[in-house]
Amino acid sequence: MAEREVLTGAGHRVEFHEVLNPSGPLASATALALSPWNPFSAAALSRVIDSHRPDLAHVHNTWYSLSSSVLSTLRRRRIPTVMTLHNYRVECLNGQLFRDGKICQLCVGRAPLPGIRYRCYRGSLPQSIAVAGAIGLQRVLDLWEGTVDLFVVMSEFARQWLLDTALPPERVRVKPHFVPDAGPRTYPPSSSGTVLFVGRLSAEKGIGMLLDAWSVSDTGDLTLRIIGDGPLRAEVEQRKVGGVELAGWMSTGEVANELRSARALLVPSLSYEPFGLVLIEGMAAGMPVVASAAGGIPEVIGDAHPALLPGLGDVTAWSETLSMLANAGIELDAVGEANRERYLARYTPTVGLVALERTYAEALERSGR
Repeated sequence: MAEREVLTGAGHRVEFHEVLNPSGPLASATALALSPWNPFSAAALSRVIDSHRPDLAHVHNTWYSLSSSVLSTLRRRRIPTVMTLHNYRVECLNGQLFRDGKICQLCVGRAPLPGIRYRCYRGSLPQSIAVAGAIGLQRVLDLWEGTVDLFVVMSEFARQWLLDTALPPERVRVKPHFVPDAGPRTYPPSSSGTVLFVGRLSAEKGIGMLLDAWSVSDTGDLTLRIIGDGPLRAEVEQRKVGGVELAGWMSTGEVANELRSARALLVPSLSYEPFGLVLIEGMAAGMPVVASAAGGIPEVIGDAHPALLPGLGDVTAWSETLSMLANAGIELDAVGEANRERYLARYTPTVGLVALERTYAEALERSGR
């Protein structure tokens, strides 16, 4: 959506082709059965191409109703193609390299049979078999080598990981996400007594670990405000940790206002986040960001303060950092200002537009158009 808006604003004509995954049990089962190769999706895309005659296609997600058949269709129709990889599904059934509360790479570089064994896709054996079949077919047909002109990932960490596993190195580019600028904050971070968690309440986002760390920290009068919803909401409510508020889901505008008035943002991910959009939302708000030192997170937020990058899943390190936030052990306002400057230099829509146009120009050149 953000990319479409900046491209349209710059005068490019963007035709949006979206296929939603079905919600009914029979339709979902049928679409999953066709997930390795869906001829109906390929035919529908051909009609779109005939109608709009695009110069280039930017593919964001083929799972699962679109399927990899659309990539072959674009190649057959000689449409230069850029594809953004938002997760690790080229090797991992759930796309997160995460299972049973920890990092898992059992399927990396091999047939995804462990993913079937552990039912890594939604805890379902049939659905896990379908995902494994899609991954296997992509390898057999060598889709990554033969159909996409340029792959886009959001961080150097994701690039290196994918180069070590599945993708041709000469066709992978790093292009970070960007977010709109909600404007500078009115009050400095140090004047607030609220720290925020913003995200899905699920195991890989580390909300349980964060509550563990909060419960043993010297947080004084600070309040941890949790914004979001997800499968662990009931568990979060039941824990009743002191100084914690569960605010639930909020709109994008409401979240932006919360960020610009808070003391710090907490991102305790337990998985290898390729990027983490909420990181740059916090940086745009001119606030300190405390985040797990793993995946693409460290390169996104930089080294404004080493103590703000506690180890992945390290309750003790997180507890110590939370205590420093409460007791002014960190120059909060200076860190917030540095984060704001880093956002302005790297993650604004203007910077994102330049990177998009450069990527498209290279894809067109590589395709000979």
